[in-house]
Amino acid sequence: MGFFDPSNSLIFSRNVLAGANQGLSFLGAVANAGEKIARVRLTSGANTITSNGILGNPSDDVVVMDDFLYAEPTAVPEPSSLALAGLGLLCGLGWIRRRRPEA
Repeated sequence: MGFFDPSNSLIFSRNVLAGANQGLSFLGAVANAGEKIARVRLTSGANTITSNGILGNPSDDVVVMDDFLYAEPTAVPEPSSLALAGLGLLCGLGWIRRRRPEA
């Protein structure tokens, strides 16, 4: 797996280590030093899985990829901010109710 910046320079590259027989492997990466990732290159194995689930070469490992998250992080409001917003809404509704003329 290789990560490249906007000028196509390699920022980070790592091979995923093979897991145990019939096991899983994982590689995760976090960009937290201001890197700008423009492209990610994934290189996988050469074995094939046919539509009926039969392996092209049963003695080779199979590479399967899933769950790619490639996005800017979003800010999550803190509970105190939500509580303050809710309190403001309640106060505003109470103020409107008190200002209504009696019928």
